[in-house]
Amino acid sequence: MDKLLVVLVLLESFCLTYAIDCYNCTGITNVSDCHHVEFCPNTQYCFIQSNGSGSNRTYTLGCATKSSCGFTTSTSATTVAMPSHRTTSPMSLSTNISAKTTTTELPPQTTESSPQTTESLTQTTDAKTTATNTNTTSTSQGPASLVGRRELLYGENYYIQDDADSNIDCCDTDTCNKHLHESTSKPIVTPTLPDTGCHDKAGFDCDIAMNLFDVCNDIQKAKIVCKKSCNICDLVDGKWSEWGNWSSCDVTCGNGTRERMRTCDDPEPAYGGDNCTGSDMETELCTEQNCPIDGTWANWMSWTDCSVTCGIGLQKRIRNCSNPYPEADGLFCLGTSSDEKICLKTCHDDAWLEWSGWSKCSHSCDFGLMTRVRNCNTTSLFGHSCPGDAHETKLCKDSECPAKFGEWLEWSPWSECSRTCGTGMKTRARECNITSSACYGDLHESDLCVAKECPNPVSAFLVNGVAKEGPENGTIIFSRVITNVGGDYNATTGRFTCRIPGVYSFFVSIEKQLDVNQAYCQLIKNDTPTIYVGSRSSFVNGDHYQQASNSAVLELAADDVIYLGMCSDAKTFTAKSTFSGSLLVAEAGDNKQ
Repeated sequence: MDKLLVVLVLLESFCLTYAIDCYNCTGITNVSDCHHVEFCPNTQYCFIQSNGSGSNRTYTLGCATKSSCGFTTSTSATTVAMPSHRTTSPMSLSTNISAKTTTTELPPQTTESSPQTTESLTQTTDAKTTATNTNTTSTSQGPASLVGRRELLYGENYYIQDDADSNIDCCDTDTCNKHLHESTSKPIVTPTLPDTGCHDKAGFDCDIAMNLFDVCNDIQKAKIVCKKSCNICDLVDGKWSEWGNWSSCDVTCGNGTRERMRTCDDPEPAYGGDNCTGSDMETELCTEQNCPIDGTWANWMSWTDCSVTCGIGLQKRIRNCSNPYPEADGLFCLGTSSDEKICLKTCHDDAWLEWSGWSKCSHSCDFGLMTRVRNCNTTSLFGHSCPGDAHETKLCKDSECPAKFGEWLEWSPWSECSRTCGTGMKTRARECNITSSACYGDLHESDLCVAKECPNPVSAFLVNGVAKEGPENGTIIFSRVITNVGGDYNATTGRFTCRIPGVYSFFVSIEKQLDVNQAYCQLIKNDTPTIYVGSRSSFVNGDHYQQASNSAVLELAADDVIYLGMCSDAKTFTAKSTFSGSLLVAEAGDNKQ
């Protein structure tokens, strides 16, 4: 029976260590009206707080943390109030089991008390005896002797702050806060502060716990309640150090990760202490600059219609460097963005269209001339021109003229033929002998002319070598002329002038120097850019040469000019860069000799 009683006492001691029940009400005027009880964890105590005075006084009851109750282990606490509701603590009860008597004493705060501590405990016992004789209103349900102060249980003692005007009271037993307002005073004694060294839990009998439950074999419980008795004062649980600096991102571009470390050495675990919980490494995402993306050609678009309705023409198609676009200094697509091919449409012989209406008579009286015209359909390369005249005239007379009209003077000589070979036009003029009156007829006359048959037309050139700046800003001239059939390329200006109208093919190839990022040019027709050629690398000072080329098929009229312009500095080109052009098909009868 005695052993069962000891077990019950120990169970009560463990329960009191971990949790209590407290009344919980807010803003009530009568404390006895509070009936709601809540469960408070082991880190909290019961409290009652009063607000206002007289008939306006209200009360709030509930759970409070140690800091709210004013608990401190420093020497700033100056008085200790004995809990009048406890006549026997768990430790004194265990003593009384063997003595078979009931005693009232203050439980020790450590398993080993210094002489000073023993003296303090004697003072505490004397103070409690005084309180038992003088405080006749105390009950066994909870501390009910203090109003307007804070108190907090440490083990079996109550600590009271110096602030006597505080309106918060705290206690440590089940539902004790409802009765705190019933007391008006408590005996004050000099506090016995807890030992800050290695000790067993105050109010806990480690001898019984070791005999009945072998508490020392449970290191987690032993270091809380029986640290000294279980001889584990040197036990040190490990704690993490501060996190180290973040490492560099594991990628140089795009998304990656970085990490930082910590060590379990602040302090290190010792003498059976626990290792740190958690990971010693932490990672997080990191983002560097965008990675270069090289451009890729999208699909070719459809071919355009042939540029002519009959004869030789051109069809074109284009594609874009957009699958994907180059990003973050990625390379542009290699190759050309446009493509051309020759197309052939069947032509028919030219035919006259309908005559226009007759014009008005050239004179309002006597004889004059009326004219009408007709147009030939589109002249092609392989069709035959319309036979006959495009103009027709006839005499007309609206009325007799009252005065004499003038007479034409002799015709001037015919002009030179407009073309040096093939079919052209020649003209002549005449004057009227009377300036005050008009002469009947035309002032000018024109006629077809054929100087001679045109030879087979040829025009081609090819240049390369060291590049230098041309006479105009942004133009390039190559130092070596390999081919210049027909003499249409001017090596001094770098310009090709069309002598024979027709369809031409041009080709440009650029090789950049090693120590530059890019070299580029545009093929210019009559000061208008046509195609772009550029050679570039991802990085400056690349370890190899790079070339780029492009071509174009252009239809040129007489005196059209082709050259390289809008170029990078001439020093960016190597001597292997080339520029060439050649006549594919000449337009009949239009070349100049």
